[in-house]
Amino acid sequence: ASDVYKRQGHMPGEKLKLRLPEILNAEASAGDLAGDLAPAGTALCAALQASGTDDTRLRALCDGDPHPAATFSAALGEASVETLLHHGILASTAPDNLSALFSLRHLDGLLIVTDLPRPHRHVPDDYVDPLWEGGGLARLLDVPKGGLALDMGTGCGVLALTLARSARQVFAVDVNLRALRIARFNAALNGLT
Repeated sequence: ASDVYKRQGHMPGEKLKLRLPEILNAEASAGDLAGDLAPAGTALCAALQASGTDDTRLRALCDGDPHPAATFSAALGEASVETLLHHGILASTAPDNLSALFSLRHLDGLLIVTDLPRPHRHVPDDYVDPLWEGGGLARLLDVPKGGLALDMGTGCGVLALTLARSARQVFAVDVNLRALRIARFNAALNGLT
């Protein structure tokens, strides 16, 4: 299975189920998702920048453990917390606590959602292991402006999304359908289709 990503503005269209747990069980293209997710991703990036929350702090919050809702709100802003709850990335675990259901990272201006880290001995077959080195690897690649790129084994799509900054089209391929669905979600979250 594969996806093609190219940069363009968010596309107006029919609203689909945009909660990540539902997307993982349904077929939706990045173009279908972009109408709602791209503005949410832009707003979340702006909130992270305004609050001074760096990737280390974000990674500590999105570790799967319960944290006070006020801690999330202070780091991300109230509107961003609501967005993450709406899209199923965060969940309310107690009256005043939230937990991340997925890992959320802010890398080189991209928001990347993927599975929470797991011990290697307890990893299901469809687990999406993040390639956090993807941004650094992409900077080492010589992709001519407007050229084509191929990301084989895209996982959560971090390398494909980084390559999409310079390539006209990026072909993202993975044998794991769940990985492609997370990559589609990430493409839409970052304004790519």
